[in-house]
Amino acid sequence: MRDLVRDLGVGTEISLTILRAGKKIKLKAQLENSPPSPETAARFPCHAHGFVFRDRTFFDKEAVAAKKGLVVSKISAKGNALLAGLKVNDIIVEINGQKVDKVEQARTLVQASQSLLVKIWRKGAEKALTLRIQVN
Repeated sequence: MRDLVRDLGVGTEISLTILRAGKKIKLKAQLENSPPSPETAARFPCHAHGFVFRDRTFFDKEAVAAKKGLVVSKISAKGNALLAGLKVNDIIVEINGQKVDKVEQARTLVQASQSLLVKIWRKGAEKALTLRIQVN
């Protein structure tokens, strides 16, 4: 089936017949590119604060529930993100009061700030965290 779909190409309209509850149902669909996986999604390492975030994908259940945002994919053992309470798989929905949905948008906000007010989505609830670069 995968080879057939690949050979038809993106944009091709197809007709499908499925069997549901003993009845044949005819459907029409248009082939699209498969969504990016978590491994191939755009990402940005925020070294100053000690975490990595990436674009959310179709495969991120918590991110899909949040509707928008970026997925925290890694936390440094000694970074400010860990001290502030950020966790892997948190969904960042706002940075410094601005809604974020793409890595490129968030990268600009993160690079321009020594202190970040990050609104996250975790287990069905929003939470605000403050990350500050420590100056010794």
